[in-house]
Amino acid sequence: MKAYSERYYEKQKNEFNAKLSLQPGEEFNLGSVKIRQVDKSSGRMDGYMHKDFREWNNFPVLYVDGHTMMSVTPCEIMSHYNPINAAHGHVGGGGLGLGYFLSNILDKSEVLDVTVFETNNDVIQTYLQRFGSHPKLFIDNRDVRTIFNMAFTFFYCDVYASRFTELMATDWQHIVGHNMINNYLFWGFEELLMGMVAHENSTVPIRIFPNYWATLAVKLYQDLLDSKHARLIDLPYPVELFNKFKEVKKCLPKKRQ
Repeated sequence: MKAYSERYYEKQKNEFNAKLSLQPGEEFNLGSVKIRQVDKSSGRMDGYMHKDFREWNNFPVLYVDGHTMMSVTPCEIMSHYNPINAAHGHVGGGGLGLGYFLSNILDKSEVLDVTVFETNNDVIQTYLQRFGSHPKLFIDNRDVRTIFNMAFTFFYCDVYASRFTELMATDWQHIVGHNMINNYLFWGFEELLMGMVAHENSTVPIRIFPNYWATLAVKLYQDLLDSKHARLIDLPYPVELFNKFKEVKKCLPKKRQ
């Protein structure tokens, strides 16, 4: 289904809601975790790499220790578009969240098994109570930054409470540098790469990244330009993070970049 289409947004939200099984206005609480199923919302609600004003109804929001961690909005849906489509083989993941990424890959025939690393046991128990177990899934209650000598065909890291933290670069260094990983993505990578291109007015900056990152980012951005959502925001240009990625790339063996 075409990226950035209303049909895709609604399909993804409705399918996830059916699995989560919360009614509009209902809340689920477990320890430090709360999920609230928002009945109605309208007004400014930016999408992934673009401005937007919309009505968005019946969607879940995850809170941990009172802080909003994620919500199934169009922005969240599109930020997971590439990782969901790219997942295959033996999949590893950093961060469980609401389980949106998991719910979209566990039944893919290309996915053989999934190991997710999550530090918060309340988040794990919340997921298990809402979604149950799955024969392909193993949830490991430890920090993804402590894993060594593991092998994955594809790995997706989504442990960031905010965009454009240097942890995105250092996590790439540790996870890929100390494990056998064929393909690695992290949450928000497209926005980072395309922001660099926009501010440098050339594609030179993205050459420091793996080719498949650039290919996926450029394709998704073109899909955005071709959509009706082409009210673009000023993409960020985090120079310090860009420089950190350049440092990390020098440290990684070429076969693991």
